[in-house]
Amino acid sequence: MEKDFEYYLKNKKELKQKFGGSFLIIQNQNILNSLPSFKEAVHYLSSKQGDFLIQEINEEVDSQTTVLSL
Repeated sequence: MEKDFEYYLKNKKELKQKFGGSFLIIQNQNILNSLPSFKEAVHYLSSKQGDFLIQEINEEVDSQTTVLSL
């Protein structure tokens, strides 16, 4: 998971431009999906297995990072 967060930090500016205002699902340093809410991101992962990073991209407030192992 640390590598996924490092991937986010390294590409933060580009990801904000491309996916701003969404919740990214990152696994193995790949963007699996971009969804408009945390609830939708968790729902998307409900049928998946593995370790995932859900990273909020939000210019207005501090970002939220959540790590899930399913």
